[in-house]
Amino acid sequence: MKRLHCLLLSLAFLANFLGYTPAAWANYTLDFGDSIVVNIREVPQYSGSYPIQPDGMVIIPHLDEFQVRGLTVKQVQEVITRRLTGTIHNPRVSVILAAWRPRTVTVLGEVRSPGVVVLGSPDQRVIDTIAAAGGFTDRDLRNEVFIVRGNGASAQRIPVAVETMMETGDLTNNYKLEPGDRLQVGRNPWPSFQEVLNVTQTAVGYLGTISLLFILMQRFSGNAP
Repeated sequence: MKRLHCLLLSLAFLANFLGYTPAAWANYTLDFGDSIVVNIREVPQYSGSYPIQPDGMVIIPHLDEFQVRGLTVKQVQEVITRRLTGTIHNPRVSVILAAWRPRTVTVLGEVRSPGVVVLGSPDQRVIDTIAAAGGFTDRDLRNEVFIVRGNGASAQRIPVAVETMMETGDLTNNYKLEPGDRLQVGRNPWPSFQEVLNVTQTAVGYLGTISLLFILMQRFSGNAP
């Protein structure tokens, strides 16, 4: 099991290395909970870190507030540049994402730490998320892993061939997760070796106790007048 856990972590590292691209962040759209850093070389007093407000607005001194919900960092940079063009000649503006809002999925079933997992990047995928949830338990069923996306009758149930990925290293089905997804890992109906061993040890312990009691009773009966 330890070897399989190491394999899972290795695949997670590979998936993260291959799956992470600057484009993932370039396409990230801003909303409440995000924070941006604005740097304007010509007017450093306008520069600073600014959180996105609950209504999707950002407030920058001397520029008033404006709507950034649904915009990328590059688009915000363009908006600020346009706003300054009338007062500053050839303004040089840079905007970066300083902090992003919590984006979570729920991992259920046979992982060691089921529950809510915070997505570490806009491009986080299945293998990374299972690893973040502690990896598989001894009772997992890797050929019954599903992404449940949406709610009610319109919910999608997307199968993920994790067993195949672990055997071949082919990450084609290592799908990107979206906030609100539920990742379900099936439970193997057969007991694990460790569970069988635990039950056997318990049974042997009970038998030993019963045998000891029987011997003591025999001795007590033999010494009775």
